[in-house]
Formats: sequence, structure tokens, C-alpha cells
Amino acid sequence: MWNSSHARIWLIAAVFSVAFLSPVGSFAQSAEDLFKDCATCHSLEPGKNGVGPSLHGLVGRRIATVEGFRYSNILKAQTVVWNESLLDRFIADPQAMFRGNKMPYSGMSDAAARKVLVDWLVSQR
Repeated sequence: MWNSSHARIWLIAAVFSVAFLSPVGSFAQSAEDLFKDCATCHSLEPGKNGVGPSLHGLVGRRIATVEGFRYSNILKAQTVVWNESLLDRFIADPQAMFRGNKMPYSGMSDAAARKVLVDWLVSQR
């Protein structure tokens, strides 16, 4: 016989099934929303530095070359140019990539979110 306790059990099972079977991060954030954390320190305007350097035209530019920004020694010592792959690795874990850089950001572990953000930063020229 079907009663309210059976219905309650099925409802609880359904809720847990949805919660545990849904892919993690299934609701995507927009690039603009993801950039809000970055915007605390970085601008997208050319020449407008904040706590961090302007990110305008970042991809294709040599690391640590924004005029008027004081970079950490580890970044100043780099001779590579920002590209999508390098930027993805940096956003994932800035300290692991360049130990001793001054950026107080622990990183973004979600690869899909990083891809959205990196693709968007590439378009900011």
C-alpha cells in the first residue's frame, strides 16, 4: 500500500539522485562573471594599472612588460609571451607556475571555467 512515508522516501531519493548525478559545474558562468574576481586588481583598459597590471592585449605580449607596473623579480626574469596555454596554467595556480610572484590569488581549479575566461581574455584587445 502506498502511503505518505513511501512518497517521502521517493522524494528524498529523487533529490539525492539529482544532486549526485548532475555534473559538477553544470551551470556555466559567463566570462564577465568569472572576470569579476580578476577585476578586483586588474583593468582591461590600456595603461590603467591597479593592484595588478592592465590585462588589455595580454595574449601575445611578453610577460611582465606593462609600462608603469612593478612586477615581482620572478616575472621580470621571464622571456616568454603570454598565450592561451600559458595563461590557462597561470590562472590554474599562479604560485605553482611562478613561485614568489606577488599575485595573491590561489587559482581557478575548474578547467571549463578557465577556458571560458581565457578565451574571453584573448578577445580583449
